[in-house]
Amino acid sequence: MNTVFYIIDLIVVFQMIVVQGIVIHNDMQTLYESLTNVSKHIKPRINQSQSVNVDVMFAMNTIQDYDEISGNLVFTASFAFFWKDEFKMWNPLNYNGIINTQLPIMKTWVPALVLRNGVNQNSLFTFSNMMDIETTMVTYTADGDVILNIFGQYQITCDSDVTHYPYDEHRCIISVWTPDVLSGMTLSSVRGMVFGASIGNAEWAIPLTSLCSAAHCVWIGCTKLIKIYPTIY
Repeated sequence: MNTVFYIIDLIVVFQMIVVQGIVIHNDMQTLYESLTNVSKHIKPRINQSQSVNVDVMFAMNTIQDYDEISGNLVFTASFAFFWKDEFKMWNPLNYNGIINTQLPIMKTWVPALVLRNGVNQNSLFTFSNMMDIETTMVTYTADGDVILNIFGQYQITCDSDVTHYPYDEHRCIISVWTPDVLSGMTLSSVRGMVFGASIGNAEWAIPLTSLCSAAHCVWIGCTKLIKIYPTIY
């Protein structure tokens, strides 16, 4: 008899879990449909004359190669972008307590960002295949705060000077810029740079410094033999 009641209890618990799962799924689906109901081509401001500030955080992962003759620097890095989306805000109480969610990058507004001194390509979005695109998500909180993380291999040009080779010094500038200046987009770098996860290189080290203007962020460093020395304009 006890065994029968135990089995019934398990069935009831299972049914409760399934019902709760369906409720959560429905809430997520409803929230997703609400957030993607706005065109991804519209700037995330209710007042379209207001600017959108994108804060840029840069993390150098590793320097892969530097050619002293051409001045081309190849490196892998992560970028994190932060902004506010006034169209994608919600009351968690209306969605079973959901306080954050993710949307596919192709389903929502993201800033246009380029490397001003990029080689071969200037876009920061270096997706190599459709899977990379489809699995890249933009994270939203109920307050409208947005985070986008991307990772890639980049190639830029540096100021090469081999006059004193092999004790030569080269200044490398990683310059991020937005072509959407006329639409009222600005850049900042309050969160700065992260080097804790950097992978060492036998030839180069990675300390840098940063500067930002209204629509343009610059990370500056000088490579001299083994080390990169910080330089400030």
